[in-house]
Amino acid sequence: MAPGASGAAKIEITLSNGEHPGTDAKTENGRTVVNVERPRMYNLVDNETVNQGAIELKALDPGLAVYAFTFTSCTIA
Repeated sequence: MAPGASGAAKIEITLSNGEHPGTDAKTENGRTVVNVERPRMYNLVDNETVNQGAIELKALDPGLAVYAFTFTSCTIA
């Protein structure tokens, strides 16, 4: 993700089914948000196991650009 030309952009994240927010997510006024300050990959979800669920992203500032989503899973026996 990348912010717009006017500076940092904030997004609100809504997760389903007990999903856990990622390391870039913070809680503000009871909402889970991510501050997009520069172009890079952002960690939005951090679960211990692979789960079925949904994520909703809501741009709270104009100009936010989203380029790709990457989902990673790893099982160690």
